[in-house]
Amino acid sequence: METKINNNYDNLFEAINIYYKQGGRMMFWTCLNGCHDFVDWEHIDKINIATCRKCGASNQTVVILFRNSWNPNGELETSEEFEICQKYLPTFEFRSQLPENALVVGRHSVLPFFEELERELALKNSRLVNSHSQHKYIADITNYWEDLKEFTPKTYTQWGNLGEGQYIVKGKTNSKKFRWDTHMYVPSRDRLVQVISNLFIDQTIADQGIVVRDYIPLRRLGEGINGLPISAEWRCFCYKDKILATGFYWSNFEELSPGNLPQEGINFLKKITAIVSKKANFYVVDIAEKESGGFMVVELNCGMMSGLSCVDPNEMYGNLAKALAQQESK
Repeated sequence: METKINNNYDNLFEAINIYYKQGGRMMFWTCLNGCHDFVDWEHIDKINIATCRKCGASNQTVVILFRNSWNPNGELETSEEFEICQKYLPTFEFRSQLPENALVVGRHSVLPFFEELERELALKNSRLVNSHSQHKYIADITNYWEDLKEFTPKTYTQWGNLGEGQYIVKGKTNSKKFRWDTHMYVPSRDRLVQVISNLFIDQTIADQGIVVRDYIPLRRLGEGINGLPISAEWRCFCYKDKILATGFYWSNFEELSPGNLPQEGINFLKKITAIVSKKANFYVVDIAEKESGGFMVVELNCGMMSGLSCVDPNEMYGNLAKALAQQESK
């Protein structure tokens, strides 16, 4: 490929991009930040990423794409979480506001058109913190169960031959836990088909597909509506193998909180992050204390779509910003 550069950086960038589109690979250039050290180039999901070997400067800016919610009057409400995340990272509400060359952390903003957003960002040489394939891994229990089967209840996609016992029925991603005694908990085998039938009425769950899981009693702290057990459960936000922040899962029952995740739970969580970090970047692990002792994984969720529960947003966004800065500087 022959391209006239004439010491013009814009021309050089254009030449590099053309080179990549033609299937080429570029291994160095001078630092974007002016220190003139070598820069390594990566081509990830059709995005060109440059990182200086010396000072860590990158051509990617980390930003948040945040979707606020609408109130019953049809008015857009600005949440406290939105106000807080702006303290730590540039935060935008609309795709059109996003800069070029950005690493985008979606918050409540990537569904239902994840793939469309991913393609749109690629036009700006930008990408989401989780790719669509990474999102699917952590959003579908049938994708991650095999990796975590030592640490989470056994999960079935076929249930015709299940024996007598207690079970949980849920969608591959979501559940109807607030209808616990009719749409989630199966006290005996003869109730299984009825609970599955109840759950299939919910179109969102039916579209996901339904799974059956062994029921493992958790350390109970109280009881919610329809017999829902309020358990010792924590929501844990993670970036790769780093634990960003943890908090009591049941935000509607904060008065029952058992306190911070104990050290035994943190040690357990580190085993999980060592596994999941190989498959996804930004994710949530919900873990709970079993009635018989020890901990288990309740489920995984995408960090871009999960609510905070009782997690401190300052701790989560502050540590996320640090983790991303360290990652981008490598």
